[in-house]
Amino acid sequence: MTSKFGKVIILGTLLALVGCGPSKPPTVSPGSWSKAEVEAKLKQELKLEELSLTETGKGHLSGTGKYRDGRTLKIKVTQREAEGTSSVSWEAEDSQGDRNNGMISGGVSSGH
Repeated sequence: MTSKFGKVIILGTLLALVGCGPSKPPTVSPGSWSKAEVEAKLKQELKLEELSLTETGKGHLSGTGKYRDGRTLKIKVTQREAEGTSSVSWEAEDSQGDRNNGMISGGVSSGH
């Protein structure tokens, strides 16, 4: 037989497990990622220390970033969501004039 204290612990554990699930499942389609999801993915993809994007129109973002070595980056991003295709593409140029263009299509990246 379980004590009152044991029942409280079990009930509390069950309630915690039910409430611990993700509040919103991650978006799979790159063309429908939120601005925050685009920033996070591009920050990771381009190995940036900082990245700040601003929406400039439907499906268009632009902003600046900073590499760990101090170089800065200007970037323009386009999101496309159409029947059968979904992508995030970017055109970037760093403070030394090096260009970095690429695309993430359906969760797979290409370019640099």
